[in-house]
Amino acid sequence: MWKRLSIALMLVAILTIAVAPASAEDQKFALGAGLGIAYPTGSAYPGFPDINEALTLGITAAYFTSSWVMIAADFSYGFLPGELEFRFDSGGDYFTADGWTWYFDILVGVDKNLGESGFLYLAAGLGVASSKTDFKSYDAATSTVEETELDAGTEAGLTIGAGAGLPISERVLGFVNLRYRFIKSDAKITTPGDSDVDSFAYGLGGTELMVGVSFWI
Repeated sequence: MWKRLSIALMLVAILTIAVAPASAEDQKFALGAGLGIAYPTGSAYPGFPDINEALTLGITAAYFTSSWVMIAADFSYGFLPGELEFRFDSGGDYFTADGWTWYFDILVGVDKNLGESGFLYLAAGLGVASSKTDFKSYDAATSTVEETELDAGTEAGLTIGAGAGLPISERVLGFVNLRYRFIKSDAKITTPGDSDVDSFAYGLGGTELMVGVSFWI
């Protein structure tokens, strides 16, 4: 993880330094918050349901360093929409799942001014993600419940982003942020009281779409 994190941070720093300084009137800063939905790529681990949707709450910031270059940073926290239940047959066996995930991105990109404080942008940079899910499996034949934890850890990777700002008033605008993250991890599955640990490939990345309101600062 740390090697990928260092490379990504160096790339962002180089791109930021390479940007020509802008006049004061071209520099703008926006801060906002929003709601979203994320679609993690997840896993195909045998016998486990694939958690591929999470509701997210997030904050976002955008610094427009010139008339065409911007730096964006955002953080979002995701949670499953209620306790999910998965049934695989008519015998009464089922899984329930409850968990969380979070994402952090810092991106450098190009923007297009639409007039009246509106804009479009495309960007790329560093993405960091973490996730953990608790499962409970019910065996109808024995009337027993087994608890299992899936810990995907914290990993870094590449994030590609796009978005738009739509003016509501002189200082307020609505925004749409789209992110796609290429982040993989070696997730671990553990069971309380059992020393065995299973590891497998898990996709922490995937797509996130967020909408909200931001303010020119």
